[in-house]
Amino acid sequence: MAKLTSVGIRAIPYLACAILVLVAPGCSKSVSDKAITNIAIADASKKIEGSAGTVFVDARSASEHAERRIPGSIHIDLRDFDPKAPPAVLRRAREIVVYGNDPGSATAIALTKRLLRADLKRVYFMRDGLNGWVARSLPTEP
Repeated sequence: MAKLTSVGIRAIPYLACAILVLVAPGCSKSVSDKAITNIAIADASKKIEGSAGTVFVDARSASEHAERRIPGSIHIDLRDFDPKAPPAVLRRAREIVVYGNDPGSATAIALTKRLLRADLKRVYFMRDGLNGWVARSLPTEP
């Protein structure tokens, strides 16, 4: 077995970086919680009133979406969303507001991250969710 020289040992970090550069493009982009931009319900409600180009995305189940939702919102199932091929409606959107039921909606947070990973711009997470929306007597549709 060959013995590593001091030059060989110093070359290891450079070799590791070269391997990373070659392999990294195939890896999926990671998005942390810090990358998520929250939007208050008051600000989100203004977007629904007069901002063409804002798409509201319901991350809850399809049955919950069918029962009650923010007017005009679309349902996207986290399990079916492919960050490499987001729906055209999202690619055309100027802004995207994702909501679940409440601040603890892990599904809505995960979907927000996937939208960001898809390089969609101006993606917001409405923390208080539909429960907060309803508590403020804002409109919903069945």
